[in-house]
Amino acid sequence: MARVMVRSGVLQDAQETSGIDTDDAMARAIGVSKSTYQRVRDRRQSPTSNFIAGACIAFSLSIDQLVELIVDETETNLDPAA
Repeated sequence: MARVMVRSGVLQDAQETSGIDTDDAMARAIGVSKSTYQRVRDRRQSPTSNFIAGACIAFSLSIDQLVELIVDETETNLDPAA
């Protein structure tokens, strides 16, 4: 199974660089709730397309800078006959 996750530290770096001092303000800048922002930042939830677009626009990030694809190789079936 594969998941899209925000890269570790990217949102914290964006917060410091932009001078935003609260999670509430970060969430507003991205256009999501504070709880959603915190779950995505802490990598407990995958970001939605709206989160990704909002963060990229708010902090001038490319999608590639913001997110990464996490593949769980224990669940990956590499046998084409299966």
